[in-house]
This record gives sequence, structure tokens and C-alpha cells, in this order.
Amino acid sequence: MCNLSRTNCIPRNSNTWRNGCHPRVLHEFAKQHDVNIVFTNENVPRKLSSDMSVCLFRVAQEALHNAIKYSGTRHFYVAIRGFASEVQLVVKDAGAGFDVDAAMKARGLGLVSMQERLHLVRGRLRVDSKPG
Repeated sequence: MCNLSRTNCIPRNSNTWRNGCHPRVLHEFAKQHDVNIVFTNENVPRKLSSDMSVCLFRVAQEALHNAIKYSGTRHFYVAIRGFASEVQLVVKDAGAGFDVDAAMKARGLGLVSMQERLHLVRGRLRVDSKPG
């Protein structure tokens, strides 16, 4: 069985993202946590570096763990999209929101580690959320 914490399940290139490892991993993750995850991908570049692929995977992993732990919902959406100048990863839920600034200043490492991972591949983290 494949789960999000096993290194051998990390998508290592865009073909892995395209050809099933990532959706299978998300399916297993959803089963383990009794949640529903809808996954879509569009225009993922054929030449996505290993570093970028691992980064996107780990950020998705952390975002889903946080969402499951704090959102209060069981339904999530994950998308990876390729654009002319960037690859975008989106993780959404319709659960309880939170104060992003307060979370970034708190002692928890989730958002900070996602931001640092993305910085290493010249990416950026944007979190849209409001308490309530």
C-alpha cells in the first residue's frame, strides 16, 4: 500500500504525475483518512524537474494534512496546472478558515515548511483563508 509518507511514492517527474502515481497516492490517502479528494491535472509540463515534482508532492501532502486536521470538513480538491511560465498547485477545502498571518507567526511549522520548500524551487506560497 502506498501512503503519503513513503518516499518511494513521491512523483519524480511529470509523467508520474500524469500517469497515475499521484492520483493513486491521493486515493490511498483519502481511504486512510476517510475523506474525499477530487484530483485534476491540466497541461503539466513534460519536463518537470525531480526537485519540482518532489516539492509539489510534499507541499500537497502538508496542505492536505493541515486541512484534514483543522478544516472540519471531509471534502478536498487538489489540482496541478501547467501555465506558460509556471506550475500551479491548488489545495482547497470548504471548511473552517483561519487567520493566515497569525498562523505564519505561530510556532507551527506547516505553512513555514511549505513556504521554504517552494522557495527552494523559486516558487511562492499563497494562502487564501478567513476565520469562520
